[in-house]
Amino acid sequence: MIVLRLTVFVMAIVIAAACTSGAAPTAAPTMASPQPPSAPSASPTLTTPQEAALAAYEQYLAATLDAMSAGDTDAATLDAVADGQALRHARRRLRANRRDGVVVTGTLESSATVADVEVDGGQSSATVTDCVLNGLEQVAADDPDDLVSEATGWRQPVTATVELRDGAPIVTTFKVPLRDGSGSVPPPPDDPPYLRGPAQGPAPPSCVPPDLAQEAVAAYEAFRDAYDAALGLGRSGPADPDLAALADTAVDPQLSAARDFISSLAEQGRTFRGERDLLDPWAISARQSDQKVVIFDCVTVGSYGASDATASDPVKRNADSGTQRLDGADVLFADGLWKVSGVSVLEEGLEECTSPAR
Repeated sequence: MIVLRLTVFVMAIVIAAACTSGAAPTAAPTMASPQPPSAPSASPTLTTPQEAALAAYEQYLAATLDAMSAGDTDAATLDAVADGQALRHARRRLRANRRDGVVVTGTLESSATVADVEVDGGQSSATVTDCVLNGLEQVAADDPDDLVSEATGWRQPVTATVELRDGAPIVTTFKVPLRDGSGSVPPPPDDPPYLRGPAQGPAPPSCVPPDLAQEAVAAYEAFRDAYDAALGLGRSGPADPDLAALADTAVDPQLSAARDFISSLAEQGRTFRGERDLLDPWAISARQSDQKVVIFDCVTVGSYGASDATASDPVKRNADSGTQRLDGADVLFADGLWKVSGVSVLEEGLEECTSPAR
């Protein structure tokens, strides 16, 4: 595991080059093209394109982190390691922090290895897939003892593109999914400091171990089953806020929010009828030493609606039936069980939404 601390490290990206006679043709540059090191005696030699791309990615993380810790929106070190969207993304986060009067402290722990680097056929670009453990806090820029936002411990999925620019590997795209899924709305205030700024492109792969992801997704699906049943979907009679399955699958604040809404239906003698939502959930991230898992869910809205519990007439078709939306959920490990602590709609009216596994 690579721990990126609040200092910029400069790793020269070098590969030994064979000498040829002057008349020999020059080969096209590749990801491991030679770069003159600033301190040859102290710089390792990188022998593969994967190593060169990974080193460039690590430089980008370190330079961005250094700039955020110093509150330097114009950090020149960023221009040396990033270009295009990756550079704009870093500057955007820095400007957001400057606007809010905060800087960051703490560390980012990258888990990427050469096995997580995929180089294209021409070896002119590469994709790095990483799960970054976010150990950053926000503090007031004028008072480092004034803690503004605590570290969340979010294991964050990241993908980065590294390309050759003037013969040197440089990061050109840096993609992080926010809780809104697409970046079309501002991130909520509880997003970790490192995730400031809009998301770019689709969400990278999950950063949750497979066994843990399976347990968390199953718990989320169990809650959705219980909630639908409490609303009245799939059974007769009015809505039932005291359905035992709700307490078996949810904790506050989600449990109280669900019961409050269902109670209002029951008091009116109403229930939900029709076809349930179709779910397509996946675990994207884990927090707090794997005690909390973040679920994203591509929901296809069902044809259901509220109705008088004693009526026999068909329910009027939901106007949103058949559309897709992105839901988010937090699943906690509580009392030896995984239970849902919160569900929210992140984005509606999506043209397309499917889990990364499909």
